[in-house]
Amino acid sequence: MDPKRAVRLQGLQEEFPAADISVHKGDCNRVLVERVIPTVPRNERAFLLLDPYGLHVKWQTIEAAAEADNFEVFINFPLMDVFRNVVRGHLDLVDPNQAQRMTNLWGSNQWTLLLYPPALIGRPKTQEKRIDRLLSTAFGERLKTVFQCVSDHVIMRSSTGSPLYSLIWAGHKPVAMKIVNQVFGKA
Repeated sequence: MDPKRAVRLQGLQEEFPAADISVHKGDCNRVLVERVIPTVPRNERAFLLLDPYGLHVKWQTIEAAAEADNFEVFINFPLMDVFRNVVRGHLDLVDPNQAQRMTNLWGSNQWTLLLYPPALIGRPKTQEKRIDRLLSTAFGERLKTVFQCVSDHVIMRSSTGSPLYSLIWAGHKPVAMKIVNQVFGKA
């Protein structure tokens, strides 16, 4: 979506003339679903890295890759953006636009039950303990609804220990999941 970044990416073609590089400008959700995923032949394996700066990837994009059946996907689940914009003391303190972004990524509003379970008295409060692990595990379970195989997650942290994102692999090949889990186990 940023024209300057698109120009830099197009410069890769000059740097690597033998590579087949296509730069698509626009919202990744539309571009991937409408112009990229449908063009990959079913008999070819494909790799998709979803590395958003924040809550930008939509569940429909993930579903499209899963339905294509030949994609393996690495997803950087944006924990830092979740902490900055969605984790508040109470659900009613979350900006509705930020809540919608989270719902778009999650594919439903079920994330609210994880972060803000119903309270017997008063307003639902945020789960305080290990939200990064809770969300990463739950998102992995969510991925299992569309992919046959989903790896364990690895939480990547800043130098101060703050969670930045959770790396998760999803695909349809058990052997690939086994390899990813072995690599993640060493991380």
